[in-house]
Amino acid sequence: MEKKYDVVALGEFLIDFTPAGSTDSGMKLFEQNPGGAPANLLTVASHMGYSTAFIGKVGADMHGAFLKKTLEKEGISLRVIDMHTIKPIDEEIIVKAASETKAIITAEEHSVIGGLGAAVAEVVVKKCPVKMTMVGIQDRFG
Repeated sequence: MEKKYDVVALGEFLIDFTPAGSTDSGMKLFEQNPGGAPANLLTVASHMGYSTAFIGKVGADMHGAFLKKTLEKEGISLRVIDMHTIKPIDEEIIVKAASETKAIITAEEHSVIGGLGAAVAEVVVKKCPVKMTMVGIQDRFG
């Protein structure tokens, strides 16, 4: 099967609610801003001309719809997969993603050791080797 995407990222895609003033009665207003390391990384890759896809959990509500629309607007293909647990990990869906892409990037906002990236890497190396990298806090002292 021919590879469809240059870069795929797995992880969190979320909304940051930032202050946006107040109503006339003093109630605070907030605006939604998309965020999360995987989405940020894919947006840059997409702007550089790479074909990109996101694998992660996006809610089936107004916030999820906002996040999906944001990714699609940035040229990022969206694959909605629930990766809420590392154990057990969904090996079948990881193998499917690896077989349809040229590379996988996991992006985490914590240590890369023992996290989602390590679990995905174990599946990828054993069952469907593709280029892979893990973005997150590296294991360094100081």
